[in-house]
Amino acid sequence: MNAPRDRQRFLENSSQRSVPLADLCAPLRSDLQEPPLYTTLIGGVGLNRVEDMDNTVNETSLSPEGIDHQGQQLAHAAGTRRLEIWLPFVIVALDQATKAIVRSQLSLYSSVTVLPGLVNFTHVRNTGAAFGFLNATDFPLKTLLLAAIATAALIGVGLYAASLTHQQLAARTALALIIGGAAGNLIDRVVDGSVVDFVDVYWQTHHFWAFNVADSAISVGVAIMILDMLGARPNVPKTV
Repeated sequence: MNAPRDRQRFLENSSQRSVPLADLCAPLRSDLQEPPLYTTLIGGVGLNRVEDMDNTVNETSLSPEGIDHQGQQLAHAAGTRRLEIWLPFVIVALDQATKAIVRSQLSLYSSVTVLPGLVNFTHVRNTGAAFGFLNATDFPLKTLLLAAIATAALIGVGLYAASLTHQQLAARTALALIIGGAAGNLIDRVVDGSVVDFVDVYWQTHHFWAFNVADSAISVGVAIMILDMLGARPNVPKTV
């Protein structure tokens, strides 16, 4: 007789003690949403590094200052590269101008005093190589052979100069001087078959080999190259 009443009481007590399913799953959801401590620490460090890298990229390469700096570097590199173009032309123009003046003003082997007891301008011709080498020696096709050797050397020096970086200012300046001097003397060999020399440096009865502007440019260029190879370049950075 009391079974229905006992059953009713059991159902009421069960309903009061029951926990909703959503409440049971709440801890699980919180565990899934919140990563473990070590993941948070590592992930936070990595995220900060990524953000720092992004900020660095934005500040250095994407900002107007970064773009201007890169543009200045490119413009400086292009400006220094023009050295190999205009300097040889200046040397050739100066060399040919002085030789034209000597041809027009001084007859062959005539001389004019510049510094008494030290320097004369004397019109001489050199059919050999630099500083009178092979000048007194004659052999078939001498002019053609010397012109071919000078042309090959000029091409080789030019290719080497083109391979240098814009930071190697001393070496590029030296090679530009050498190229200009070699080109100036090569023009004489092709046009006249000989090179005009006129600067006569002497002391008492001892005379140095007569030379010209092209020879001077070559000598200065070689001296710069030697100093550069020996490391005497305080204002020129070394390449990496």
